[in-house]
Amino acid sequence: MAQVMVYGTPTCPDCLRAKQYLDGHNIAHTFYDVGADTAKASELKEKTGQMGMPVFEIDGQIIVGFERMAVRQALGLNDSTNPPAADKSQLKVENGNGQ
Repeated sequence: MAQVMVYGTPTCPDCLRAKQYLDGHNIAHTFYDVGADTAKASELKEKTGQMGMPVFEIDGQIIVGFERMAVRQALGLNDSTNPPAADKSQLKVENGNGQ
């Protein structure tokens, strides 16, 4: 199984869509809120040289923005349809402090 991390903020619409996409495909992932976690924000800038969001890190591969095709390829997904959107009330955001 791929190690998947997403860097973003809970108020970013593309970040929420990215998280819903992963949830809809039952892809385990960690979402880092770079607005609340300055260490993760610095890590993101170091890895990408920018602060555009969302940023996916899939088994070490960096994808800036919600580039659905690139994410699908990195995850090895073959689907041609989108699963139903995840319930936003179930979004888990990690701020780096275990909260």
